[in-house]
Amino acid sequence: MKEEKKTKEKGEKRQSENNSNNKSLRKGSSSSEDLFMEIFADTFGLEKVQYLMPEQPFEDIYGYPRRIDYALSIGYEKYALEIDGQRYHDPLQVAKDKFIDDLIRQNSLIYQGWKVYRWAYRQLTQSPEQVKSELVQFLGNNPHLQIWPIFCPNNEHRRSLQAI
Repeated sequence: MKEEKKTKEKGEKRQSENNSNNKSLRKGSSSSEDLFMEIFADTFGLEKVQYLMPEQPFEDIYGYPRRIDYALSIGYEKYALEIDGQRYHDPLQVAKDKFIDDLIRQNSLIYQGWKVYRWAYRQLTQSPEQVKSELVQFLGNNPHLQIWPIFCPNNEHRRSLQAI
């Protein structure tokens, strides 16, 4: 009984910290959100951005409310796309409890059937082509996100059609 009370108290403390972190993240993270949306649109096309659900709520395995940076729920597939800034997610820079909380959060998503993909903000800024390649590898088989050759502006097939 005492163990359950301690776990619940830790969870309540964690939730309070998460709420304050989430508020500050939402206010100061527009550049990372904009950059991810731009990379996603460059990868799959602007019309596919409609499938992204920013700040999607979910409950972790302990029943506490959380948010997914970007959720994609298409057909039977559920994808959680996370952008990790160093300030809030780097194990060397965050408190031990915050690091463990991130693990609980990710494990909760996996347990609930989400496919979780994470990128560091630095990857978005320094290696956007690699992020695009990974997005295609991770999500490109979904029929709603597939890139049809005829619609790709720099595609050889399209150029050959234009020559006709």
